[in-house]
Amino acid sequence: MTVHGTLAAAEARITELEALDDEDLDAVLINIARISQLRDAYPNYFADTGRFTEFVGACLK
Repeated sequence: MTVHGTLAAAEARITELEALDDEDLDAVLINIARISQLRDAYPNYFADTGRFTEFVGACLK
């Protein structure tokens, strides 16, 4: 994970990473106000399936 001060810097870096054409690399650009919000905002990047499981369970009831 890398934090960039500007959107332009972040876009430049993601362009560099995408140019590597590495199928094992997933470059993503996210926007959060505080780093502490990252896990809550993007649980799928942490292999947290809890919310999805709860959602599916609720739909099946």
